[in-house]
Amino acid sequence: TNEITKGHKEMPSYDFKKVEMEVLPSSIERIEVFEGMTIEELAAKLDRSLKNEIAGKGYVIATNCLAMGVDPYVATAIILHETGCRANCSKLVQQCNNVGGQKGYPTCGSGAFKSFSTLDDGIRGFVNNLYKNYYAYGLTTVEMIAPKYAEGNTWAGKINWYVDVIKN
Repeated sequence: TNEITKGHKEMPSYDFKKVEMEVLPSSIERIEVFEGMTIEELAAKLDRSLKNEIAGKGYVIATNCLAMGVDPYVATAIILHETGCRANCSKLVQQCNNVGGQKGYPTCGSGAFKSFSTLDDGIRGFVNNLYKNYYAYGLTTVEMIAPKYAEGNTWAGKINWYVDVIKN
């Protein structure tokens, strides 16, 4: 042996996959953010109901709702009802990235509906609208939101149906 390796001990051999399986899960804290779910679990649950143009947007909806204190089931239910995206998304979604029938500037085409640069911006705007115009005033249930949000008296029942579909 030469002077460099004299007294050097071999490194023990480890099965790193086994170490990872045994050590990492117990050392990572599970952070529950909504009804016993992590943000990833909540996003995946929302994603199961999101189709077409809004498919895969559960994380955007979940994070924005939780940041604003808006129920993510209610927000997703309203998005599904207002966009029709369980079948084919409305032109408002397709052309203007508007998921909640929001009005405002800049407008989409010649109508009064607001246009958003991206679908994520449209979702953020929608959740912000729910917070600013409903939740901030204590209107935190579908039944409380309905009279101000929709004209018909069947809207709350439809939104609650979507909430049940999303939850289950």
